[in-house]
Amino acid sequence: MINKYLKQKGLMQSTRSVYERVFENIDISTPDTVINWLKEEIAKRQPIGTLLPKGAVAKHILIHIHNMEEEEADKIMPKLKGRQGSQRQGLTTDQYKEYLIACDEIKEPISSLLKLLVMTGLRISEICNLHTKNLQKLGNRHVLKFRGKGDKERIVPLSSSAWGILSNHLIKSGYMYEDGTGLMDSFIFETEVGTRIQPHLVRKHTRKIAQNNPILKGLSPHVLRHTFATKVNRSGVDIKTLQALLGHSQITTTSRYLHPTPEDLMDAIDKFDDKN
Repeated sequence: MINKYLKQKGLMQSTRSVYERVFENIDISTPDTVINWLKEEIAKRQPIGTLLPKGAVAKHILIHIHNMEEEEADKIMPKLKGRQGSQRQGLTTDQYKEYLIACDEIKEPISSLLKLLVMTGLRISEICNLHTKNLQKLGNRHVLKFRGKGDKERIVPLSSSAWGILSNHLIKSGYMYEDGTGLMDSFIFETEVGTRIQPHLVRKHTRKIAQNNPILKGLSPHVLRHTFATKVNRSGVDIKTLQALLGHSQITTTSRYLHPTPEDLMDAIDKFDDKN
């Protein structure tokens, strides 16, 4: 039942899997068992990001299984009190350079995929599902146009560097002629046997890069997304535009990507020194 509901909401499979695992661990027999379960989870002082899907599933059970009105469910739902998770930092300038060098040591097409992750801010599921039909031109610019999280249309313009990497990959892979014509109907990033590259393979390579390069400890696809957001924010782009680029439905989600990095703090002090 909950799987059907989540599909109707247009959530990504990875998100649906999280909610389904939560659902399986709840005694749904009565409203009281649901509420008591949630209170026990809150008492564990888990990160608020961990508690939010648990609260959402509990509320869904009250409304759709026990036939409560939403206002009635809200009255008995306990307040979700959790600790703040540690802030996920993007790569520093030196780490960014080291990352690109490390990508050059990996075979194609993974090498190009990893570079484009940090240059586009795409989610790992989005880049693995990229199809040549998603590549379009708006005027003189190449863009990626697709349905993102929540089945919402999303446009991600490609920088000259990103387009250079992508076009080189398409040409070398035989998906496109050198003059930009003849684009094949295919997933953009495929394995040798012709299947699209899966997220677990991408994560495997980011872990390997981190293991081989101590400066990149903690590297993950989501860190690369944070890196993109940080670089775009530093360039002076407003938060509403960044929200659209990242494909967030709520601007509060985008704001979590804008915490100052150690580099930002040092730059602020340098500017202070210059004026005093």
